[in-house]
Amino acid sequence: MKKLSFLAITTALLTGTSLTSTAQDLDAFKAQVLEDVAKIASNSVITSKIKERNTAHASLTEADILKLDGVWREEVKSGTYNVVDTLLNNDASKELVKMKDESKGVYGEIFIMDDKGLNVATSDVTSDYWQGDEAKWKETYLKGAGSTHISEVEFDESVQAFTAQISSAISDETGAVIGAVTFSVIME
Repeated sequence: MKKLSFLAITTALLTGTSLTSTAQDLDAFKAQVLEDVAKIASNSVITSKIKERNTAHASLTEADILKLDGVWREEVKSGTYNVVDTLLNNDASKELVKMKDESKGVYGEIFIMDDKGLNVATSDVTSDYWQGDEAKWKETYLKGAGSTHISEVEFDESVQAFTAQISSAISDETGAVIGAVTFSVIME
């Protein structure tokens, strides 16, 4: 008998599906995400933006990062976007919007982080700018190529749905890890 994760059991309870179909769905979601991670890693628009941001952020201190995160959070709270709009309108974010649209409702949001855990591109406005203090970055970027992390199912305020976040490290053409990506998979 196949072992089921807490995520599979929780998803089954929340959605009213059977554990067998939920486990199969989770396997399918993970397989889809890994295919999309490969697409991201081979997309020069996205990888160039990650590398550009890694260079631009190389000298940031934790205090700098917290300040940037504070500006982002204040813009999200106020609804007046300056920094947020700059990120949402970059070419890499536009690529993520296309990928989200092509998922036909599977993905609630997709966002990419640099080597500090700061957003590089996003399909939608995230609640914060710095992901570097969260498992989605720590369990992927810091663990190296091929690392993935699957969160528990939670209600995501920005997506207004129950989601599981599947995150993965992003490597460039040389195999070096340059960032990470998170896919919020809608579980309803």
